Amino acid sequence: MEATANNLTAQLQQARDVVLNNPANYPVILPSILPIIGHNTDVAVRRWGAEFLAETFASPLLPDDQKQQLSLLVLDKLREFLDQPQEDVAVTKAVVQAAASIYPLVFRYIIGNHNDGSTWQKMAQIKSNILRRMDSAPPGVRICCIKFVQRVVQTQTPGLIADPRRHEHNEISLALVPRDHPLIPPPNLEAEASGLLDRLLSILQEEIIDALLVTATLNSLGSLIRTRASIANKIVSTVLNFNPLKLANSPMTSKIKVMVKSMERTVRALLLNVVKKLSDPVPDEDDDYEPVFQPTEDTEQILNKMDSSPSDANALDRAPDMALGTFNLAPPPALTEHETIEYSKGTINRVFGIMTALDDPNRGKAQKHGFNRLAASSYDRDAWVTVITRLATRASAGLDGGPVKSEDGEVAGKGAFSISNAIRDSLYIYVLEDFRRRIDVAISWLSEEWYNDRLQSEASEVEPTLHYEKWALKVLDGILPYLDAKDKVLIRFLSEVPELVSGMLDRVKGLARDPERIILAVNAIQ
Repeated sequence: MEATANNLTAQLQQARDVVLNNPANYPVILPSILPIIGHNTDVAVRRWGAEFLAETFASPLLPDDQKQQLSLLVLDKLREFLDQPQEDVAVTKAVVQAAASIYPLVFRYIIGNHNDGSTWQKMAQIKSNILRRMDSAPPGVRICCIKFVQRVVQTQTPGLIADPRRHEHNEISLALVPRDHPLIPPPNLEAEASGLLDRLLSILQEEIIDALLVTATLNSLGSLIRTRASIANKIVSTVLNFNPLKLANSPMTSKIKVMVKSMERTVRALLLNVVKKLSDPVPDEDDDYEPVFQPTEDTEQILNKMDSSPSDANALDRAPDMALGTFNLAPPPALTEHETIEYSKGTINRVFGIMTALDDPNRGKAQKHGFNRLAASSYDRDAWVTVITRLATRASAGLDGGPVKSEDGEVAGKGAFSISNAIRDSLYIYVLEDFRRRIDVAISWLSEEWYNDRLQSEASEVEPTLHYEKWALKVLDGILPYLDAKDKVLIRFLSEVPELVSGMLDRVKGLARDPERIILAVNAIQ
């Protein structure tokens, strides 16, 4: 049996080499492989088959129209794998990834084929099977399920239509479905997508969080924010309210600290991409491309586990003209430290430039939607304040307990660039430029600083770096010289900041040395 699997896997690998050498052979090779990789074959063959399907439908080498045709042929095989109660975990992971790539393709096919109920029923059964696994499967499978749910939500939520006359040129979304479609009625599918999005976001709202699942969820949300403006506000608001330090209910061990740091970096990258998207909008790109699937074992590893096999798959016997490895896009060139700093400063400057423009009274008064509202359509100032203050205060909350080492092992110096402090400096300047109109920004910012100082003090084993008192006093020092006896700004500031520290009172008492501002000092202290 082992020898048979070894020989069969070797011949299957030859077939894979053929299609990698010439993708035009996929329509011939794929149908001939499907009968060989059934559930009753050796586990090594099943793994190879499932991974080949995932790689096929994720590959950018295969045109979308051919992917759509081939997707109809593999539905039975995917369902067969998923219906096995004790299927190998690696097989299940690859099958779920294949289903994530196939779902929008089958969806587009059903849009134009109203009467093919059997095909849509197969896809619906696969979807139900995967959704049942989302809460109880092994972690690796659950991560793949998260990606599948993201693709379902993206497909079943309306997107932009670039050309109403040419549906094949438009991104696959609910916007392409006729309102009277008998198999996929838009209201039902949009409601299901909304429920699945809530299920996805609930991973960020649970009391006991799993760092791997949280990171996978955050990675899946970026595409939804970029391509689905109707749900971007809901996603960003949830991400802004997510606190990685919930994981630190007990003393922060090295393991927990690494997990929290990983989640914090992912959140920061996601929010920075949101800021970049809003400050420099670009047309939505086609999101059909998926990164190439990487098998967990390469061909040589599989072959070393097997010995030989009878040649019962002669149709796959011909050797390729040229063997190619797995297709990989070249990584982007790494940024130097100087470039990283300059790009970060440029992004910060653009954001504050937009906030300044939104302060322009000639723009009219926009409707207020609450502090946590980030309207993807209006981009009001409150939305920018929410994003920028939380990027400043939560970029490294609770994680500055010791020296930071770079990837080459060198300890970063005290003068190293910090995007958090760069944002704080910009916030300080932004407030002082027009402090009477922007005092609400100062209060919101300092409230975030105070809240995160409390979180750090509770979670850190060592004395954390606190920011509230330093910046509150700095803001107060900046506005006091410009106050007159009739100003109400000082009273509002002292009334609304979350905590009064002794340094604030000392500075207010100092106003009494100026005879013209004694009344201001007395009113503020009262």
